[in-house]
Amino acid sequence: MKVVLNLTITGKWFNMIAWGDKKEEYRDCENKQVQRAYLDAFNDVNFFHRHPVAILRNGYTMQSRALVVKVVGFDLRGRRDVRHREWGEPTNRRSHIAIKLGEVLQVGRYRQVKEWIAASGRRAGE
Repeated sequence: MKVVLNLTITGKWFNMIAWGDKKEEYRDCENKQVQRAYLDAFNDVNFFHRHPVAILRNGYTMQSRALVVKVVGFDLRGRRDVRHREWGEPTNRRSHIAIKLGEVLQVGRYRQVKEWIAASGRRAGE
């Protein structure tokens, strides 16, 4: 299996996802990595069986806090489809992609998370 997404998020949202309070992450439709994952999932019925996880990290260094989270689905939303303002869903964009998150599989530093993925047979990146 390989990682679907490798995203950097702020500390507030990182903590909410780690505690299980936030179940979605939002990205602009022009984000190429998210756009490619969304289109792959849309075109492939078995996508989530082969590509189930995302790395969410708080910072840009190898020592940044990181989570490995199951990706349950994607949802394309417009300005009128906003459902979770309390989770930081954008209200001013014409469209955005909501990444639906499942259970948190691993918590640690980014370097540790990458090692865990490598040890469990998953490839990080791409």
